[in-house]
Amino acid sequence: MEVVTNTHGKSLLRMKHLTDKLSLSKSTIWLWIRNNEFPKPNKINGVSVWKADTIDKWVEDNTEQSDKREEN
Repeated sequence: MEVVTNTHGKSLLRMKHLTDKLSLSKSTIWLWIRNNEFPKPNKINGVSVWKADTIDKWVEDNTEQSDKREEN
């Protein structure tokens, strides 16, 4: 699966990349977006894309929260 890189060298992910990377369904991702629990996409020519570093940070932040809950 090809990850798109923009002219600034930043990787952009489409929904298919997110579902594979996060092992989540599209409907779960869209639900979390509506509930402000997941980063909103950027639109390029009507196509939803996410910056890979934004998703990586979201994963890091949310796994840290999970780790803290498990400690208590």
